[in-house]
Amino acid sequence: MGQIQKIILDTNLLISGFGWGGVPKQVCDLVESGRIQNFTSEILILELQEVLSYSKFPFSEALKIRIVAFLLSYSTVLHPKISVSVLPDKNTDNRVLECALEARADCIVTGDKLLQSLHPWSGISILSPAKFLESSFID
Repeated sequence: MGQIQKIILDTNLLISGFGWGGVPKQVCDLVESGRIQNFTSEILILELQEVLSYSKFPFSEALKIRIVAFLLSYSTVLHPKISVSVLPDKNTDNRVLECALEARADCIVTGDKLLQSLHPWSGISILSPAKFLESSFID
């Protein structure tokens, strides 16, 4: 078995995975099993909590707590010292990139097309959940 890959799970992947299952949930399951290592930051945790409060996601309080607990339980929380301004900062796309640089991540897994359009960026792959599962990142 090779080295465990370091990834960043974007907020949209967590919401999709826990809200609807499918391929995004399969990526979360890989993190939970320890086959890949996830990294996050305080600002990305706050973003997740904010997005979970949107009325378009009518998740139960129990599910919201479960999603945040998953992120906290299965991630290394970083405090990036690097600042980038690669994308127009709608939401926190640049914060995702900063976290990836700080973690020396191999891949960002996201459903965000704007982030995906950067692939590859600074030696970091930026893939959809489906492309990630098809990639060589998983032993």
